[in-house]
Amino acid sequence: MEKELSEPFVIDSVIKWLKKKGYDTELIVNWEGTGVDISVRHNLYPEYFFVEAKGETPNRLDYFLTALGQIITRIFTPPNSEPNSVRRYAIAFPKSYSTIAFRRVSWELSKKLNLEILLVNEKGEVDEKTWEDLKKLDLYREIT
Repeated sequence: MEKELSEPFVIDSVIKWLKKKGYDTELIVNWEGTGVDISVRHNLYPEYFFVEAKGETPNRLDYFLTALGQIITRIFTPPNSEPNSVRRYAIAFPKSYSTIAFRRVSWELSKKLNLEILLVNEKGEVDEKTWEDLKKLDLYREIT
């Protein structure tokens, strides 16, 4: 049986993963519940990563849809942003959410929004899925 991964565990795992990828400038972790859970800038160039995370719950679909709605409502470019800066967005979940995520987020949506899916396993390892990965998986199903 899989270990239930809490939201703090998912957030901590994603922060460690981001730091390994060179993101730890202007790191903000929001534990209060307003705004994105993680906001960070790359150390070497003007690239920002914004992450909404959720932990394990019996209501995976509800939590998934909530996270997706939360990150979508936070996609914008502030007027005072750095010229040529890149803004990346992600939703992070325990790996148990993978089927829901792959069937609910089309690769086209992922590409248009620069939205990635981050899946965390029991060891805290993060599996990053970009729009290219979602296109290869081709598991998206139109919900009618």
